[in-house]
Amino acid sequence: MDWDAIENELIQDVRQAFDHLQILTVHEQLYALCLSVSENGMGIGLNANTDSFLNQKLSEERAIEEITLQDESYFRWSSAEWRFEGVGDEFFQTLNNALTEVLLRGEQQEPSFEKLIDAMIEALRHLRDARGHALKGVTLFVTITDSDEAEAIENRSAADLNAPDVAQAFISRFG
Repeated sequence: MDWDAIENELIQDVRQAFDHLQILTVHEQLYALCLSVSENGMGIGLNANTDSFLNQKLSEERAIEEITLQDESYFRWSSAEWRFEGVGDEFFQTLNNALTEVLLRGEQQEPSFEKLIDAMIEALRHLRDARGHALKGVTLFVTITDSDEAEAIENRSAADLNAPDVAQAFISRFG
């Protein structure tokens, strides 16, 4: 696989998806943005949440039951609970189709998955460089859905992509 080409396409896809997201959130404040991928390397997507959606979600949950600080952290940082999951999927379609084809041919291997994670981190780094004004105060990270490796990759990517104080707050999110 041509990892430079994949990274370059991913950089463009992320930028386009983020620009689309900005239109959808023009009157809202983002606090988190992540790229996600399934454990087998298919289905890259951009996910985001806003302060207002988080506050609404927490209010709804509190109306049902008492929630703990750990519950709050889960709702804050689990992209499955966010307002925008897979926003701008159409921009990732070509790349996702190519990655799926490689996987179905049996060419995807462990080192390739690490390269994919690195390319995702690099795409978010480029996004911060290109759209830094819109990402001020926004925590960026990469995650893997339904994987035991998710937290380690989230922490590594957050440390790579954010200011030290932001990264540390994210890394210590579950206590």
